[in-house]
Amino acid sequence: MSQSISKSGRLKNNLWFAYIVLLVFWSICAYSEIGRMVQRHELFARDIDHHPYISDFINHYYAGQLAADCSKTKLDIYSPQLQADYAKKLTAPVVAEQPFYLQYPPYWFSLCIPLTCFDLLSAWLIWCSVGVFLYIMSAILLTRTAAGVEDQIEIAEGAVLESGKKIFGVGKFTLSFIIIASVASFPTWYSVKVGQPALFVLPGLVAFWLLCRKRRYFLAGLASCVTMVKLQYLPPIFVIGCLLGRGRFLGGFTLIALLLLGLALGTLGADNVMRFPQALLQGEGGQSVSGVAADEMQNLRGTLNLLVGSDSSVVHYISIAAFALALAGLTFLWWRATKTWWRNSQDETSKGRGASQFRVLASISTLVILAVSPHCHVQDYLAVVLPCIWLWFEIAKLKENGNTSKSLTFLQGMIILFPLLGWPFFFLKIFFQLAKIQPFFLWAVVVIILSYRLYDRNK
Repeated sequence: MSQSISKSGRLKNNLWFAYIVLLVFWSICAYSEIGRMVQRHELFARDIDHHPYISDFINHYYAGQLAADCSKTKLDIYSPQLQADYAKKLTAPVVAEQPFYLQYPPYWFSLCIPLTCFDLLSAWLIWCSVGVFLYIMSAILLTRTAAGVEDQIEIAEGAVLESGKKIFGVGKFTLSFIIIASVASFPTWYSVKVGQPALFVLPGLVAFWLLCRKRRYFLAGLASCVTMVKLQYLPPIFVIGCLLGRGRFLGGFTLIALLLLGLALGTLGADNVMRFPQALLQGEGGQSVSGVAADEMQNLRGTLNLLVGSDSSVVHYISIAAFALALAGLTFLWWRATKTWWRNSQDETSKGRGASQFRVLASISTLVILAVSPHCHVQDYLAVVLPCIWLWFEIAKLKENGNTSKSLTFLQGMIILFPLLGWPFFFLKIFFQLAKIQPFFLWAVVVIILSYRLYDRNK
């Protein structure tokens, strides 16, 4: 009997070791390709099949230039032609077929001013280095809070792995796997390649959830400023924060909103601030400008776009209605939580159970935001690091207590394979589109359904 257990343990060890080695070598190959693109001067602009491709980072770099130039002369930062002129200087000799439009909030332009202190490549290197560092630290913090530091469950539960000395309160194997898997996933690689702000939005969202869990609502309100960069996150995060923290959360949120507004007014002027709503509608509509590829969105809108064949008004209405319904559903779940287990979890006897339920519901909420928000691309799936880590450890604790449900095992498989699944989702994109499937969206929907069963079981 002990011999069979030993063999089982060795097999698990070997499989985990093989998986982590695969992720390491794949990461080396993937990020080496970015290095080759830098050497060929193709990272920021290049031709693909006789069509120009412009990196997202170009937008954020010239956003800083536009904001800096506003102090010298009056500019319309949301002018498609003006944005195109600034972009051409950075991408020459490649020229976009249509203006690659940036409809971000005005304060984002102001926040990008420090990028102009460096040349384009150096700014991208600093941007991505800081973003990836914050992303990795977010993953470590999520792992630490998944269970008590003193009784941390290893990622490869059941395998005979020597954890040795703990780092940041986490076993060395667990820490190594979390970091490697996070960096190896396709959304991370893609965000680095195109210099996406998603690298900074994710740490802000993680800070929001962790601060809410600790009931430090004023700070959670400050952290929620990231939703003012990607506004599709704003309604659910704001509602959840207000339900949990009420006046304290609203105070922090209002303070950071006023500071960002003041920054925008001081650097860009009132005219540019007032033009933002019109710019947002123009950019999302995609008329005469590029930057919003609805057929590639990994959400309900993207799926409907494939089914209907265009980003029609019908698709918009259905997407907005679904977003409203999802927001109502999350509002009800969190409202009910404040009346039951969240209120009771302040007691020492129920604190552990309340923390567990919080992590599961926060995971569900994060996935719902991705699945039904009006705007969601592959890079936004960086946010799944939160549900992947928190749900994995919740399942591991249930299994440790004897729960061997097949749905839990399937959910674990969906989570642990995500760092690999993103790559065939990308390489086989044309086949998924022919099948009218947005694979990341489908993955999120399946995980939401299975996660809700997990939450419902723990109530």
